Amino acid sequence: MKYIFTKDDGIVIEMDNGNWDTLPFDSPLIAELGEFKTVTAEEYEAAKKEEQLKTAAEATRQALFAEYDKKVLQYQREVRLGIAGAEEKLAAWDAYAESLRAINDAEGWYLNPQWPPQPEA
Repeated sequence: MKYIFTKDDGIVIEMDNGNWDTLPFDSPLIAELGEFKTVTAEEYEAAKKEEQLKTAAEATRQALFAEYDKKVLQYQREVRLGIAGAEEKLAAWDAYAESLRAINDAEGWYLNPQWPPQPEA
């Protein structure tokens, strides 16, 4: 989604490459912009901040899933070896993963994510 807002000298648009350009109000290129959302500069800044929060929260979520993957491999191996308690640990980590998966079901989850606690090792 492109964002644009107006200034005294024209329309400021965020290009696909992330750079900004100012087009005069009478520019024929304005008709060729495609899909965009007209916002104020303040709304744009708020939208960009929200986008950054979402990106950061998703990166954290993926890192937590990576940790889960490591633990699951470890406990699956321990289950195969018959180590006592491994099945319970594996089940606890699977429940953790379900909680982690469900976290983004809520609208705006990334604004203040409530990460589930990791099971004890």
